[in-house]
Amino acid sequence: MLLSRRAQGPELIDDPARLGLEETRLLLDELERVNRLLGGISSVGKPMRRMIEEIFRKREGPVRVLDVGCGSADIPRSLLKWASRKKIDLQVIAVDFNGRICRVA
Repeated sequence: MLLSRRAQGPELIDDPARLGLEETRLLLDELERVNRLLGGISSVGKPMRRMIEEIFRKREGPVRVLDVGCGSADIPRSLLKWASRKKIDLQVIAVDFNGRICRVA
């Protein structure tokens, strides 16, 4: 079986020198698709939304979220879209080690 063992080597996405901008864009598109299909966004987003709502109710000013290793920033974007609908002042800082990923995100 192809997925019978966990890969132990470094991932392509973790080495900025190995992928060009277009390859990075394609890889991030695939990761977004996987997150969407396998529930990655909702599994992280649901508890984050609960925390954001709780913080927003308890204090004045914006709620700030830091996403370290943001990848395509699909999770921060989904949080911002949700917050906008709920009229929650949300500010997100999304960072990644790989500068190409940041440009694409």
